[in-house]
Amino acid sequence: MKPAVKRPRRFPLVIALLIAMIAFGGIASAASTLVTVEIKGQYAKRHRTACHEVNKFFKFFHRGSSIEWEGLATPAPTSHFSVRLEVKHCIGGTWVKIKDHFTTGKPLTGDFRGFFSAKPLAPRSHKAHAVKYFRARAIVGPTRSLYEYFAVTN
Repeated sequence: MKPAVKRPRRFPLVIALLIAMIAFGGIASAASTLVTVEIKGQYAKRHRTACHEVNKFFKFFHRGSSIEWEGLATPAPTSHFSVRLEVKHCIGGTWVKIKDHFTTGKPLTGDFRGFFSAKPLAPRSHKAHAVKYFRARAIVGPTRSLYEYFAVTN
């Protein structure tokens, strides 16, 4: 009688490989979208604390300036896509949504860009050193970018 030959079990090996791929993003990252946004055109950059956000990096704009926002959606969609910039204002220690700005992203590259005026966001007071603090993020479908912080002065 011949001894039984043990065959290697492949099922536990396959399970271990699948768990490793999921843990290190090999499978999960293929289905997820990443959105980034950057606010440009500032005259200064300062560290400030607003609405319990301690020591955040704020970009400062004058009342009459134009605020540019641009970003990237990866992986790039194959057709034009809608991008919403959600702007929140610091009022009484909480972030309150005040306005949405929209633009259309470019297919195949994933680039998007938009502009808006700082004048409607400016402080109503014309006193020196009057500042309003804001934060914004880009939203493409269900995906949201990290917040960018900015301020508008007189």
